[in-house]
Order: sequence, then C-alpha cells, then structure tokens
Amino acid sequence: MNSFLRNPYLKNGGNYLYLKRSHVEVEKKGGSYIPHETFTIVKLDWDGNVIGHYSFDEEIGFFCVNEKNSDLYIIVHTIEGMNEYYDLKKYKI
Repeated sequence: MNSFLRNPYLKNGGNYLYLKRSHVEVEKKGGSYIPHETFTIVKLDWDGNVIGHYSFDEEIGFFCVNEKNSDLYIIVHTIEGMNEYYDLKKYKI
C-alpha cells in the first residue's frame, strides 16, 4: 500500500484508485432553492481511465475498498435535530 495516498477522497485499492466525488443540483420550489447532493465513488485504473462508478443519495463521510472480496464500505453520516449518526454500509463492486 502506498503511504502517500492520505486523501480521504482518494483511496489506493491496490489494482485501482477510487475517488469520492459529490455533485449538487439545485431545484427551485416556489421562492426557495432546494439543494440535492449525490455522491459517487469513481473507480480508475493507474492510467486515469474510468473503469466504473457507484452512486449514492446518502452523504458519504469516508469509504474504503477491499478489492480481494470486491467490497466497498462507506460511512453514511446523517443529522437529525441535535443528533448525529454514523452507519457503516457494505456494497459489492
């Protein structure tokens, strides 16, 4: 594992790189603007070519990849009132 990849938005999976991106679309409802943010994990080869991507409507805090088992782990962060919650989720990639 390369120790120089310490960015929480870029992970070295060994065979591939994984990049976390977010995208905000703004919808106008009445006189208000409502943002909707989506999150994507982009899988890249070492030449920078996109191999695949995985999109989520949930806010991704951090993520990691287990390429051996083809698992993507994400930490979902939600706020309800004064409470914060963190949930670890696993997806096959």
